[in-house]
Amino acid sequence: MKRNYPLEISKREALIGRLGERHPMIPVIKNDIGRLRAGYFGERSVDYHLAPLPKQNFVELKGLRLLLNGQAFQIDTLLLSTKFAVLLEAKNMSGTITFDKTFKQLIQEKNKVETRIKDPLGQVKRQRFMFSQWLDVHNFPPHPSDFLVVFTHPDAILKTNTPDHPDFKKVLHVENLLETIDSIETRHEATFLEKHTFYKIKKLLLSKHTPLEQNLLEVYRISATELIRGVQCERCSSFSMKRIRKAWECPHCHHRSQNSHERALIDYFLLVASYITNRECRDFLKIDSSDTVRRLLLSLGLTTDGQNKGTRYYFNEKLFKSRM
Repeated sequence: MKRNYPLEISKREALIGRLGERHPMIPVIKNDIGRLRAGYFGERSVDYHLAPLPKQNFVELKGLRLLLNGQAFQIDTLLLSTKFAVLLEAKNMSGTITFDKTFKQLIQEKNKVETRIKDPLGQVKRQRFMFSQWLDVHNFPPHPSDFLVVFTHPDAILKTNTPDHPDFKKVLHVENLLETIDSIETRHEATFLEKHTFYKIKKLLLSKHTPLEQNLLEVYRISATELIRGVQCERCSSFSMKRIRKAWECPHCHHRSQNSHERALIDYFLLVASYITNRECRDFLKIDSSDTVRRLLLSLGLTTDGQNKGTRYYFNEKLFKSRM
């Protein structure tokens, strides 16, 4: 299971590009992007340090999001073997990180400013409980499981006011991850799952993965009419490219391109809706000709339904991946 660049970051990046620099929500969205990127790069650091694990012994599932009784829970990284499972919660935070067990909180001190962070130990314990319940709901036997909170930033300094508490044996720097997993493995010598059951669980987990879907216009209370329409020039970034002689041309820098409309359509699919009609496409790309838009949409191999003016063209993940 590959850890892809998060769609929720791509959506926010597209939103910033379509709002303009002076929109009042830009600082909020940029802050959210920074937080999400930090989490992503922390998870990538965990992936890097897990790379030497023998693949024949472990299945490594990344960013797994499951539903239990209609409630979602997400696991940064799930290590699964026939003997045990380990849930890993990655934290990419710098500064001095103090675990306050009394009030079940995390305090980050950075640049002489203290910030309260939600306790990641409580978070990963909840994930472990729900994962155990998920296995039970799907009629799998109980599986020994452990959890770790992994700090990935090289400048993080970890402290606690209760050093003898057993929970803090579960908190570590990423460079100690393999050693810690090895010690967990030595405590779980017995095989709990037959190979066929193990692979059955893996297959079901992958099939039940449910990515988060958010309408960012609703999240940030932004109207679709606030989005900048048009096709953006890759060279000068203006949204004024024109369709001239079967190509896009920028009137400002005279850059020409054959497929600049693809990026614009991806923005639409990420931000507005999962499908687009000819009329909606003409409005968003600022093209007058319905025949031109029809040819452009058909050339992308998008899935369609409906007929004539009611035809809908649906988001194609291959188009998205080819332009990212």
